[in-house]
Amino acid sequence: MKYIYSDDKGYYNAHAAFSRLTTESVGYSILECILHNPGITQKRCNCHTAPDYGCYSGYRSCVYARLVKDGALKLGKSNRGYFITRYGKDLMKEACLRAIDKD
Repeated sequence: MKYIYSDDKGYYNAHAAFSRLTTESVGYSILECILHNPGITQKRCNCHTAPDYGCYSGYRSCVYARLVKDGALKLGKSNRGYFITRYGKDLMKEACLRAIDKD
C-alpha cells in the first residue's frame, strides 16, 4: 500500500483515497485523457474532458493536485504538462474491473 505524508493529516493511505474511483468519475476522465495525450496541459485536458464548461485552467484544480500529490500523475519539466504514472494506470484498471463486476 502507498502511504503519503500530509502536514495536516499525518500519514494517510493514498490508495484508499481513490478506492472509490469509477469509470464515470472526474478523476478517471482526467487520467484517461492524460493516458491518451501524454504531456497535455491542464487547460487542454479540461477542454477534452468537459467542453461544456469551457477550457479553464483553474477548473478541477483540486483533483489534479490530489492526483499529483498521491502519485497517480506527475508534472513535466517546469511544471508544464501531466504524465500518468504506473500507479495511475493501476487505479484506472481497478475502476474498469469494478465496472465490469458491476454489470
